[in-house]
Amino acid sequence: MGECGLYLGQRKLGCLAWEPAGRQQRLLASCPSEMGLIYRVVLQTDQGLRHLGVMLPENDRFLLRREIPAGEAPVRAFIDRTLPGEAHLPGLPLALSAFSPVEEDEIANAAGALQSACWMDMEYFLFPLRLGTPCALASFLCITTLVEAEGESYGVFCRKGEDFLPLPQPETDTLRGGNVVC
Repeated sequence: MGECGLYLGQRKLGCLAWEPAGRQQRLLASCPSEMGLIYRVVLQTDQGLRHLGVMLPENDRFLLRREIPAGEAPVRAFIDRTLPGEAHLPGLPLALSAFSPVEEDEIANAAGALQSACWMDMEYFLFPLRLGTPCALASFLCITTLVEAEGESYGVFCRKGEDFLPLPQPETDTLRGGNVVC
């Protein structure tokens, strides 16, 4: 029997427990429910990422029960939270609703409308980008990817630890196929 945290960004919201069941491992993911949103569980195992499915509400909690092969060792579990019908931003493992304003950061002070969201070990920064106009984050444009969503253009770049990075390349995607980069 084992257990690991269930994370939304960098915040632990619940837990994922597992126990042997013959040639399978029986998993139970649990966290407080947040009505009006969809929570999907993504499991990181020693063999990569595995999308487990959508959590269902039960007694003021979201729960997900699944089985995986016994040979896969769970490492960490993450929540992919979206609004109903909302897709991930092109090239990102996150939806637009996952981003929230950055307040206490020197980059945010320079940029104004900077937003961020965390996924696994990466922090993603998103800011409105209007080509041909001054941009407070111009020095970051060499690592910025242009993303268009809901009729708006955004610049996106990442930070892992202290290092600022461009978005990971498509060949690193193991989560949902070709429509998500990391």
